[in-house]
Amino acid sequence: MLLASCLMLDHLKLHDYANMIRGAILTTMNETRLHTVDIGGQGTTSEVVQSIMRIIQSSGPLTTEI
Repeated sequence: MLLASCLMLDHLKLHDYANMIRGAILTTMNETRLHTVDIGGQGTTSEVVQSIMRIIQSSGPLTTEI
């Protein structure tokens, strides 16, 4: 669902926001190795979303405009 929202943001020409969210999702999955049960992990949906939010919030000035 979150990656689908990135496609919508791209369609609306909001590429910076789409890339920020997409990057946070990929960082959560690849670097923190946090996955939900449906894709073979042990994390909860809340834990994954919290990780994505932390990454976005720490990414800098762009987030102050959201």
